[in-house]
Amino acid sequence: SVRSYSDKKVEKEKLDKIKNLGWIECENKNKSVTGKTLENLLEINPDNFEIPDYNTVEIKSKVSKRENYIDLFCATPDSYVLETKRLYDKYAYLDSNNYKILNFVLYGEFLKPINNKYSAKLRIDYKNKKVIMEVYNKNNELIDNLSSWSFELLEEKLCRKLNYVCLVEGDKKFSHNVLYVRYDKYKFYKLKKFSNFIQLLKRGQIRISFTLGVYKSGSKSGKMHDHGTQFSIRKENMKLLFDEIKLE
Repeated sequence: SVRSYSDKKVEKEKLDKIKNLGWIECENKNKSVTGKTLENLLEINPDNFEIPDYNTVEIKSKVSKRENYIDLFCATPDSYVLETKRLYDKYAYLDSNNYKILNFVLYGEFLKPINNKYSAKLRIDYKNKKVIMEVYNKNNELIDNLSSWSFELLEEKLCRKLNYVCLVEGDKKFSHNVLYVRYDKYKFYKLKKFSNFIQLLKRGQIRISFTLGVYKSGSKSGKMHDHGTQFSIRKENMKLLFDEIKLE
């Protein structure tokens, strides 16, 4: 559309200016600060989680060499209310500090461990239009298939925010205990069909990460803390979910 094209042109001009800034000092050393620094430079309001960052374009940034995944969106299973609480109560385990946590990752139809007692994988139910999580015991017997995401939920999450994406890449460094970041590359992308997303999910090329812990202080101390169920894709697989857009 004319509007989304003009959005990208304006954004391109801003990103070219940011590229020319070189190394930029960050306010602190938090894990999320490099993304927030970019948002500040682009004058993005970080509160609009469910709509694209920059009018019609969602900004994603990657400056860590170690992390190859790009976060797409968060979506807890919509099969039941409080479904993550049910999973936590049933499958959580103690970490090295004796806190009850449930951290595990799903890679498509490949069976992966939840903890030393259980493992899980996905099954795509095309007939009922659902992505189902199946949990197995040590004997590889299916014991739980109550958690699922409807195609409707996933398509809404995907299309509401990720029709157009700008992936900004760069680097970070520490100097005299100060964190610096630079953003020196960017590409614009347009989302392919939803069926591509489902296919990538099935093949494990999009992963789903559960991160459930506990509040360690305050009024909620000891209660479950859901950090979000994150859908993410490897950087090299971006081209399987999106078409690259070349701007003049």
